[in-house]
Amino acid sequence: MKSHLILIFGIFGFCLNAFAADLPVASDIDFKTGMMWEWSYKNSDGDIYSVERYKLVDIETFQLNTTLRFEMSTSYNGGPFEVHHQFTMNLRQCYRSHLNPRQRMGFNLRMYPIRNGEIGRYVLAPSVAFEEKFNCNGNIYENNWRYETSFSTVVNPILGERAVFYQKDKIKKGAQLTGAYDTQTGIMLKKVFNPGTENEYTSELTDLISY
Repeated sequence: MKSHLILIFGIFGFCLNAFAADLPVASDIDFKTGMMWEWSYKNSDGDIYSVERYKLVDIETFQLNTTLRFEMSTSYNGGPFEVHHQFTMNLRQCYRSHLNPRQRMGFNLRMYPIRNGEIGRYVLAPSVAFEEKFNCNGNIYENNWRYETSFSTVVNPILGERAVFYQKDKIKKGAQLTGAYDTQTGIMLKKVFNPGTENEYTSELTDLISY
């Protein structure tokens, strides 16, 4: 896939907020309206069957709260992208959900279905739609009974070799927030679902546009 990479992650201009974190989190990213990310989904043979696009369409800031609105669209088997949802999420709420390393506090997104170009009423949805792609957990876990942080490298199609970290749940082996997040940005670069099974598939960042 041809990349439309304009700026590499290192130029995002991190601005650490009032919270301290050992790992990069979403609230450190200089989000700007119009930014887009694409993750390609591949089957066990490495063939791409769909591409998921996130586009940041609006940013609202009030006092210490920043709310992002994303548009989600999907391309199947090389076809055109079809917009199917928007969601909003609060960056402060996302980061604060992990402030206590001993207990993760859940939070919800507002998910808006889109049908025939019309945006419907929102429903509350789990935070996975955002956290699976952008890290909110800045803790490094060592000798923790529940969670484990590990480090490695991956070779990304547009960024080359990158250092990554994983936040693994020792109890919920199939937990969704187990991707390889970039150590510079906290953005998910690669994730393997159902590893070692006949249903294995992979999600990988294959394009981005930043401003």
